[in-house]
Amino acid sequence: MYELVIFDFDGTLVDSNEIKKNAFLDIASRDIHGKKLMNEILTHSNKDRNGIWKEYVKKRDLKNNQMSCATKLISEYSSVVNELVINAKEINGAIDLLTSLVLKKKYIVLSSATPSSDLSYIINKKGWGRFFDKVIGGPESKISRVKKIKNLFNVQYENIAIIGDGKDDKESADYFSCDFFQVGKNERFSKTEKIFSLIELQYLLNNDY
Repeated sequence: MYELVIFDFDGTLVDSNEIKKNAFLDIASRDIHGKKLMNEILTHSNKDRNGIWKEYVKKRDLKNNQMSCATKLISEYSSVVNELVINAKEINGAIDLLTSLVLKKKYIVLSSATPSSDLSYIINKKGWGRFFDKVIGGPESKISRVKKIKNLFNVQYENIAIIGDGKDDKESADYFSCDFFQVGKNERFSKTEKIFSLIELQYLLNNDY
């Protein structure tokens, strides 16, 4: 029986993966070969926005003020992408699933790589704060967060379901032997991995799958 459900955000509850990718590429494209470099980084990196821009600046091999340059790019990216994500469409079934879990009195936690201050701002602006018992963003790893969440709500790992579209979501579930439900397509997962829709999960999570 699931007592607590941990959700990823981008690509899981909101259709924002392409929005974020395009924002990275648009800003990087101002530099010669910047778009190509950013595309390479996004293909291989599991880092958050801070880590991605720091890697970008480092690989551009700027000799001076790397930290200052990265800070400016992170700030610009956040100011652009946060507003876009606020207005992004929900993944089909997201609101109905969250509402049903609230009615079933499940603990609901949002765990995203998005920095905590940005994540809280987005959730408040979307009016989704009512759904979550806890909202946790980066830079802390998702594995370390699961342990803290487990202790905070005093539940057992076998009673936790983790839902996401990223490799880090699956890794955090596997680390503690929690059940993982993949939503959305991700080329980094095995092609045999079962992909669930949020509509399916509304039934499964509320009927002790």
